[in-house]
Amino acid sequence: MRPACTPARGSASTAAAAAWWSSATSSLLLPRRPRRTHRAALTALVSAARRLHEEGRRPPADTYLVCTAGEEMGGIGATYASRTLPGEITLALDVGPVEAEYQVPAGSGPVVAYADDAVVYGKPVADRLMALGRELGLDPRAAVWESYHSDASRSKSSGQTARAALLSLPTLSTHGYEVQHRETVERCARLVAEFLCRPAPR
Repeated sequence: MRPACTPARGSASTAAAAAWWSSATSSLLLPRRPRRTHRAALTALVSAARRLHEEGRRPPADTYLVCTAGEEMGGIGATYASRTLPGEITLALDVGPVEAEYQVPAGSGPVVAYADDAVVYGKPVADRLMALGRELGLDPRAAVWESYHSDASRSKSSGQTARAALLSLPTLSTHGYEVQHRETVERCARLVAEFLCRPAPR
């Protein structure tokens, strides 16, 4: 995996390539697959970087925005990135099922996962995401996903990251004819941008 650009420390920038990085001691990982849901996650990531650039804001530490491959085959790209890039937090962006059992409606804001089949995510980081989401009026939801793995949980379960978190975009039919609320991507982008500038305390 090679960076498409090498920006200055603390900056936020983008490039149209399989892997690109910007400015913290955290990595944001999302799978690179042709599904609409993952293009939505990529759009949210790019939108977050654009928002920071347009507002003239910079994360307080170096942050790597990474697009990965092989998420469903063991999180190959994510675990490699978490192992080789400096950082303490791996935050994944991925879809989250809109189902009554999870109490996640289609029109809700970003979903903050507290656990999935592989790991229990870092509670301080998840709590921070929830608090920021509420502060921004994004209607965030908390969830524990069943029969689910993410790039972040793959990285944590293999010991490649110290702390992991998952931010999901609520989606109907996550592995079929995916449908998302028209504001889902922008809500997620706003939360990511704010989290990067105001990361969770240790």
